[in-house]
Amino acid sequence: MKVVYLLLLFFLNFAIINAEKENVKIFVANQLNQNVIWGTIKGDHFYPRDTVIFFNDFVRFHMPNNINYGVCRLVLGQSAIAKVMNEPPQQLDFIFNGEDIVIETDFNAPLDSAKDIESLENQIWFEFLRKEKIYQEQVKELVMQINHFQKNDDTYYTLAKRTEIIGKYNKLQKDRDKLIASVTQNYPNLYASKLIKIKQEPFLNGNLSEQEREEVQKKHYFDNIDFSDESLMNSSAYTDKVFKYFMLYAQKGLSKEKKVDEFKKAIDVILYKTSQNPNVSAFIVDYLMRGFEKLGLDNLQTHISDFYMIPHGCSGDNNTLERRLAFQQMKKGDKIPDFTLDDWDGEQFKLYQSDTDYKLILFWETSCPMCKKILPPLKNWYFNKNIDLEVFAISIDEDKKAWKTSISKNDYPWINLNEANKWDGKVATAYNLYATPTMFLLDGENRILAKPIDFNGLLEAVLGLE
Repeated sequence: MKVVYLLLLFFLNFAIINAEKENVKIFVANQLNQNVIWGTIKGDHFYPRDTVIFFNDFVRFHMPNNINYGVCRLVLGQSAIAKVMNEPPQQLDFIFNGEDIVIETDFNAPLDSAKDIESLENQIWFEFLRKEKIYQEQVKELVMQINHFQKNDDTYYTLAKRTEIIGKYNKLQKDRDKLIASVTQNYPNLYASKLIKIKQEPFLNGNLSEQEREEVQKKHYFDNIDFSDESLMNSSAYTDKVFKYFMLYAQKGLSKEKKVDEFKKAIDVILYKTSQNPNVSAFIVDYLMRGFEKLGLDNLQTHISDFYMIPHGCSGDNNTLERRLAFQQMKKGDKIPDFTLDDWDGEQFKLYQSDTDYKLILFWETSCPMCKKILPPLKNWYFNKNIDLEVFAISIDEDKKAWKTSISKNDYPWINLNEANKWDGKVATAYNLYATPTMFLLDGENRILAKPIDFNGLLEAVLGLE
């Protein structure tokens, strides 16, 4: 009996120790704020996960099981000067891939002083970022000098001086290429290597004119860049790459119409080069559409919608430019129209009568292949969601028997509604429906939070609400 008791005590202590094991521990010298926020990165989004207390010069926390491997961020807070000047807080991005993480850093220079005692990923990543920071500063200065003496007859820049500057510029680029190649070859399976490899850029010979260098960069920017790896969506790698390329087309002195034409060229290249993986492609499309919406560039949204979004769904005769534009005008924060439709039992249902915290309206059709693709994962997510959200699935099937058969066969657990007038129904018209599946994510006040174009887009939109 005594032996059994001792064994139970041993296993109990073992379980407690393992349950309390913290796999992230970060020491911060000169930390000013008691509360520190950590979260995850997905594209241009930062999703705060928790607030942890700074105690005895460090913070520590355990990564939840549902955290994907990728880049996380520790927000340390604002310095005294930053508060006065309304500047961003001090922060440190680090890689989480299941390794224990023990980082030492300094509040005043989080990246420059960061070192990870446990994680090889972060050791390599931090070192590369520090070198990259120096590289970008040096290249910026050399490019300014090269552009200056190519355009001006400045006697300070003798032929020997110009040759020296161009030599330094070219060597810097080659040294950086060697560094990236060395890291990715020596550590091919590390997440850090993926992040570093995507930072490759074309070689721009300093002997070329500024315009010639710009053309080389536009033509070869995406050479040897792999956009098939979905794990990189758990970082800002893809969106940073796309943004930098897009800005190559932001030329000064162009009329508004000319700028739009140039941006369309950039969009066409970006969406062609990032089309290797449908999920990554949808991720990039969503990033661009949200960005253009914030900037009020409706014509660029229309360009993407016209040429890149329709193949992802099924459209009808109403797929007109007018309706697409009207759909795009339904912005985040707008209150959605109310509707009354019959449910499965023939009872009338009103959207505004629902009092859940969040709502998802999904327009679909039984004959739509993309609808059949999105419904199974949506059903699985519905049963496991950690949010007070109800789904309102509106079928536009004219054949109610086919609609009911599909629901019965697949046992869809949400509120199932039908408007049997296809694209010309009152609700379809009010919502400017031109393709299925179409989704609207709403808050409790029936205001638009997002219009995801696929299931991954929905997960991304909901992640910040859980």
